[in-house]
Amino acid sequence: RQALEVDPATVDVDAILDLTSQVAHRYARPMAPVAAYILGVALGKAGAGADRATLAGEIVDSLPAN
Repeated sequence: RQALEVDPATVDVDAILDLTSQVAHRYARPMAPVAAYILGVALGKAGAGADRATLAGEIVDSLPAN
C-alpha cells in the first residue's frame, strides 16, 4: 500500500468484502472486482468526506440484473 501512496487506515477491507460478496451473490461473480473498482473510483472522485456505505449501496443497486 505504501508504494501506491494509499494510507492503510483509509482502506476498509470489511466494506470492500461486503460489497463484493453482495455483488457476487446478487449478480455474477465476475462483477465483484468490477464493483470494487467502481467503488474506488467513486470514492476518489467524492473525496475524503464520502460515505462508503452509501456509495457501495448505490453501486449494488445500479448494476444490471443477472
